[in-house]
Amino acid sequence: MLLILLGIVGIIRNGVLPGDRAFFDFKVFCAAGELWRERVLPYDATRFWAELSRFSPESREHNRKLQAIHVYPPQASAFFALLTRLPIERAARMLLAANVALTVLVLLMMGRILSWFRPIGLVELAFLATLPSVGLYINLRNSQWGILVLALLLASFMLERSGRRGAAGLALALTSFKPSFMPLFALYHLLRGNWRFVAAAALGLAALSILPLILTGQPPLTRLLEFQHALALRDAPGEFLSTHPRERFTINYNMIHLEALLLRLFGGPSALASATVTLASVAMVAGTAWVLRQAPRTEQDHLLDFAIVSALSAVVIYHRIYDLFLLSPGFLCLYLRAAGDVEQRGRWLWLWLWAGVLIAFLLLCTRFNGWATGWVSATPQLRDSPQARALLPMPWLVMAMLLALLQLRRSPAGLAARQLDHRQDARQPA
Repeated sequence: MLLILLGIVGIIRNGVLPGDRAFFDFKVFCAAGELWRERVLPYDATRFWAELSRFSPESREHNRKLQAIHVYPPQASAFFALLTRLPIERAARMLLAANVALTVLVLLMMGRILSWFRPIGLVELAFLATLPSVGLYINLRNSQWGILVLALLLASFMLERSGRRGAAGLALALTSFKPSFMPLFALYHLLRGNWRFVAAAALGLAALSILPLILTGQPPLTRLLEFQHALALRDAPGEFLSTHPRERFTINYNMIHLEALLLRLFGGPSALASATVTLASVAMVAGTAWVLRQAPRTEQDHLLDFAIVSALSAVVIYHRIYDLFLLSPGFLCLYLRAAGDVEQRGRWLWLWLWAGVLIAFLLLCTRFNGWATGWVSATPQLRDSPQARALLPMPWLVMAMLLALLQLRRSPAGLAARQLDHRQDARQPA
């Protein structure tokens, strides 16, 4: 009960209370939405900064040299335009309220998935209460959209497992307003031959990308090319979203993907660093595909596959600490494996011990990242050294999670949990 209470307090203290203001990123969203209402996309940096200054006059002057401050696709701007119909502070509070509701929904969805494999008791509730520390607090605090993305990914998984593959593909397509999440999930279902899912996702993506442009009288091809140009500028020297490890610490420290880690180890971009990043990413994807080459045999395998693709996305695609929630399905799998092992031995005391160890590990990883980041940031010799930034633990944690899940998938025992005894026929692959 204490852990459940601490989880609720954590959401309020670390997410809700700090989130009760318009964070800079939210002002970026509002500027993009305002330009959309004027039928102008925000990829012209001069025009964008002029609009943003209305919402954020305190922005530092050196930031105004950035060219790729906004790299969301056109449909995101149409979505953000809904926010600009309200005063910015009121809109920020509405987003915070929506994110709190989505946090509750996400926990209910993960609890539902957990209930497929074991009864939900106090131990499971305590475990679920800790999961918001994996990327959800910062989304609440900084007016981000990651909780909505997680809800859509979970909905896609749950709909697909219930046999509603068309609806599952559409749920995945809705994540396209943040395009770094969709590719590997779509590739996984393509390799599985899940054609209805893939077709629905592709049609949904096309509709979401083009219809908003047509309905507002904007040339689709021109706007999409402008978006691609802005995306290409993202890694230019001095840009806010650049992976270059010699950029300002406040820009670079919160990246969690493999490319950022390798560039830190190499000290910066180079031909050798680029080749290493490419080879390592290809090896990660190919190795994961090799492990997943055998179709899922049980419901445990389906959940493991979902967790593996989520973790792989965090490793090989550009992601920041906002997107750490991609590890949440992995933590579900680790808990199920621990609980299953203990249950088979008939020692419920060990279940509590395993749950305590896993929860402590989960909290330590997230809190330790804050401590390590603060230490590096406060030490000039470390803060300004690309190699020292490689000490930041989150990229290592993300890779460790992926490797642990791949090992579970290769293990004959899998998650060592009971199979579902209902709706099996409806869940057979197409």
